[in-house]
Formats: sequence, C-alpha cells, structure tokens
Amino acid sequence: MLDGHESHAVTGVTVPAASSARIHSEHGDRLQHYHRQVTLMLLPAAPPGRPALRLLLDQEPQRPGEDEVQTALRLLRRVLARYPRAFDLVLADALYAVAPFFNFLLTHRKHARVVLKQERRDLYVDATALFAQQAPQLGRYRGRQCEWWDASDLC
Repeated sequence: MLDGHESHAVTGVTVPAASSARIHSEHGDRLQHYHRQVTLMLLPAAPPGRPALRLLLDQEPQRPGEDEVQTALRLLRRVLARYPRAFDLVLADALYAVAPFFNFLLTHRKHARVVLKQERRDLYVDATALFAQQAPQLGRYRGRQCEWWDASDLC
C-alpha cells in the first residue's frame, strides 16, 4: 500500500527542506512549515483467525514543490532496486490514477489497484465505458454494497 502522510507541522520557525503554506485564521495569517512523506507498506495475507499484519517497508520525504506521485515514484525506484520481488500489487488512492504511475508499474511488471473517483472525470468515464462491457462482481465492503470489475491487458 502506497500513501502520502503529513507527519508534523510547525509555525513560527523556518524549517529547511519543509514545504510551507500560508494559514489564514481569525488571529491573522501565519506561515506553517510541514513535512510530508510517502510510505510503502506490505500487507501480507493473515492466517485465518489472526489480525492482518502491516509492515512499513520504506518511506520517502516529499520535497518542496514536488507532488505526492513524484515522491512515490522515487520511493518505488529505490525499493524495487533493493527488493524486486517483495510485492506484485500496489494499492493506492485516486491521486495515483495517472499515466506516469501506471506506466512505471507496467515497466516493472507490477500491478496496481487504485480507487477511481468522479473528480478524475476522464479516467472515470473511460473506465465506466470499459466496464459496461462486462458484468460486475457484487460484494460488500465496510457495510456498503459494491461492484468490482477486473480488466487486464490495458496497455
């Protein structure tokens, strides 16, 4: 599982190599410095009756001016050089549903499972048209009724 996190934020001091944002409040504007990183966790299957295991494999700090996907690709390059067979599938949120991410994983013979949301309208429309050609697999997740499709060989 690949995801970005903000570990901490500070105000009133300048922090080298941190990103910053101007915060507007009723007490006036202030500059906040924060540190973000992308983490890669291994989520191996748990034996029956045991809780799932989550292992932090590695993390990469996000540089100022860099987006989360760029950071993730730098992290994946390093991790795949060290542990090329540690995983076959990368889980990620809708932010990662972009061509550079998918192309990188295809090049390294890895699979991706990402969330599609209507905010990414073009990709959502394309996926909807593709999935209209096959019946969904029905299921439940966190108490909600869901539909899943599996499409292979999309490159």
